[in-house]
Amino acid sequence: MGSLPVTNKRMTEMETGFRLLSEILRKQTDFVIVGHKNADGDCLGTMGAFYRLISSRGRDVTLLTVDPIPENYLFLPGMNEVHVCDSYDCEGRVLFLLECGTVERSGIALSNYGKTINLDHHPDNSFYASLNIVDSGASSIGEMATCFMRAYFPLEIKDEVADSLYVAIHTDTGGFSYGNTSPTALTSAAYLVENGADPGKICAAVYQENKLERIRLMGHFLSGIQTDETGKIAIGKIRLNELKKYKCTPADTDNFSSYPRGISGVKAGVFMMEISPSVFKVSLRSKGEWSVNNTAMKLGGGGHRAAAGFVQKGRAEELVSEIIRYLKEENEESNLSNR
Repeated sequence: MGSLPVTNKRMTEMETGFRLLSEILRKQTDFVIVGHKNADGDCLGTMGAFYRLISSRGRDVTLLTVDPIPENYLFLPGMNEVHVCDSYDCEGRVLFLLECGTVERSGIALSNYGKTINLDHHPDNSFYASLNIVDSGASSIGEMATCFMRAYFPLEIKDEVADSLYVAIHTDTGGFSYGNTSPTALTSAAYLVENGADPGKICAAVYQENKLERIRLMGHFLSGIQTDETGKIAIGKIRLNELKKYKCTPADTDNFSSYPRGISGVKAGVFMMEISPSVFKVSLRSKGEWSVNNTAMKLGGGGHRAAAGFVQKGRAEELVSEIIRYLKEENEESNLSNR
């Protein structure tokens, strides 16, 4: 199977999970694939790849998200057929959840489902499904899906499937620039290119087809980024009235979370997006030296060491103060060592 640079125990767990997943995909005939709230490139790329894999074998596939698909991902297979909803009756079908640490992470009230499959790479996953395939050491679920398909459905890795999986890995590693860019992520991406993925076409579609309104919103966002008194924490916010002013939606803020941490001297970046009055979806990002996941957990969320998030209600100014305090507490040793 695909290269998994890990312990024998983890290798065995992944092999077992992949084998059981292949059996389900071969035996079952009706699937519901669900992404997480505010689905990103990793989630949607992997969703598109499994959609094409399953549907090409004559099975029925229904795709669900709670949020509209961002325009820059509509070229992926199946994205124009996604049902955007907040509740869904699965009618006994297999439920395949992508990057959902819990069923509730989907944001959809799901009912009457049959077998459940849980594919994730986040360390806070609750292992709730009939089949749990969780690897917190993987760069992305796109990497995991590539290893799986390479082992069990190698002939299906071509054209749209290869493109979709490349999108998943490329976006979740920040174009192979984040600390999660492992040898397996790179060799998986190379394998996908060898089998039909087109990096130039993909990057043009994902990063270079922005509507003018989004560019103007981005300029407004960048001009409003501020740092704390130490210069080590940067915060940027988007409010509901700003989305309305620039004729944008929350999907248009995809990847905004990467900008605050890109400032020289900043250790951790904070992106706050108001999703309903006084309710903020907060993304925390670091360059790797600082950790952010404990702060997210204290505020009801979770994630990885360098990338985490949560949703919280309250006044923006008070929430910013709380985030800064928790980040400093979480990284006290780092602060001391850098003085």
